[in-house]
Amino acid sequence: MEIFNEMYGTYYRVVLEILMQRRGLTKQEMAGIVRELGFDESGLHLLPQLTEQWHLLAERNGEYVSLLKRDWMPVQGVLEKRWLKTVLRDPRMGLFLTDDEIGDLERELADYEVLFDADSIWCFDQFRDGDAYLEPGYRTRFDVILQACEEKRELELVYRARERDVLTGTFFSVSVGVFAEE
Repeated sequence: MEIFNEMYGTYYRVVLEILMQRRGLTKQEMAGIVRELGFDESGLHLLPQLTEQWHLLAERNGEYVSLLKRDWMPVQGVLEKRWLKTVLRDPRMGLFLTDDEIGDLERELADYEVLFDADSIWCFDQFRDGDAYLEPGYRTRFDVILQACEEKRELELVYRARERDVLTGTFFSVSVGVFAEE
């Protein structure tokens, strides 16, 4: 999960996925991983670096194997851990992580102070009445939408915008995000 930088986080995730494979990979298999997890242009940059310059892979019989001796996980610094502890206090984290995952992260970060408190964060595009992020029904509906995005499936939705406005339709969502109003 990339947290701190979308572009570099994606590159790290792609490289990590390739390095964590338990078997050798051909260049075509690595290119498939890059296409699946990276950006369109990622393969142009990452594959030559991985196979020719970074010395993280060794070529054996036309396949590339990781030179890492054991599993590797990226290390976060104190500032990043404090920021992560701050973000975990946002009720929206429950939409992307299970309660167990949040609890595990909170235990791992127990020795760190939050970077700043929730009152220091100003969300300029948030509705005044808020959303019920902690309500199980909300989380269930969000999980259905998120799963449809991940599986690239269409959704049949009925949305009540106000008491009298009901929108119905079939939607194909490619991401869950916040979009600027026009």
